[in-house]
Amino acid sequence: MLLTDEEIESPILLAALVLELQIEAVHAGPWQPEPPRFETCVSEVRFRLLQILKDDAGALLDVAGSPGDALERRLVAQITQSRSAGSRYIGVPGVWSGHELVPGARLVIFSSAAGADLAAALDDSHCLGVEPSETALADTRRALPPPQAAVPIGALLSACAPQRHEFGALFAGYVVDRVIETFFDDREGFEQVLATATDATLAPPVALILLRGVGDALLRHEPAPNAFLQRFVMAAALVAVHPGQAALRPILLQIYLPNLLGVTGGLGPRPASAIFATDVPARATVRDLLAQALPEAAALLPWIDG
Repeated sequence: MLLTDEEIESPILLAALVLELQIEAVHAGPWQPEPPRFETCVSEVRFRLLQILKDDAGALLDVAGSPGDALERRLVAQITQSRSAGSRYIGVPGVWSGHELVPGARLVIFSSAAGADLAAALDDSHCLGVEPSETALADTRRALPPPQAAVPIGALLSACAPQRHEFGALFAGYVVDRVIETFFDDREGFEQVLATATDATLAPPVALILLRGVGDALLRHEPAPNAFLQRFVMAAALVAVHPGQAALRPILLQIYLPNLLGVTGGLGPRPASAIFATDVPARATVRDLLAQALPEAAALLPWIDG
């Protein structure tokens, strides 16, 4: 199934240009009132371009080298930040807001701009996200391995399986956006997504992003084939009983699974006898897992026994 623009939230996928920059100098302007709730500050910031991680238009490659190359290009940009004018915390506009602009800081920038004007690419009108390199660079590199040829999501996850314990939220969001590429003719790729989500070494917040994202995708594109639903039910049950995933248990067992299976909500019923028709032992395994997940699994036990 093809990925459509309205389903994409990952800045890695949305961006035409992904760069790693280092701040070299900052000349901060004064904070000015921005009624009724904000203050704004415009700073002149000099950046060093460290590497190009993605360049869909190829506009930078002639002047800066290939993606991943060490670079020595500098640019100056006007960076606008906002903050709350009062003591109460509120969300503030602008992708640069909340980021401390200090010399030496390394940042990964995601931009919709496709040209060679890097200063414009950093402006709020084009910049989709700003993340510290220490949390974003590894995830971005995993998602964009050189060369930048299209790699099936299952093959990508298989290749970086030894690094699952290092996966962050940025990479998890990228995987979630790409999972529908497996719908519904790439069972092996779907299996790799769920094998990742159920890995015990995965950080709990990352597992949450993956399983909720897969659940949302299945709900948007129902009815899923029995084989896909069977694998998701098994994955959800496995994660629900994991001691480190207590926060996920009610979300999976009282919201996602009941709705997907037609136990609650408006979808037609998907009987366990049909979903597990070709794998009776898997049904017994899920039944044992659900029995360990009471009381959250109370509505699902009659379903698995039905």
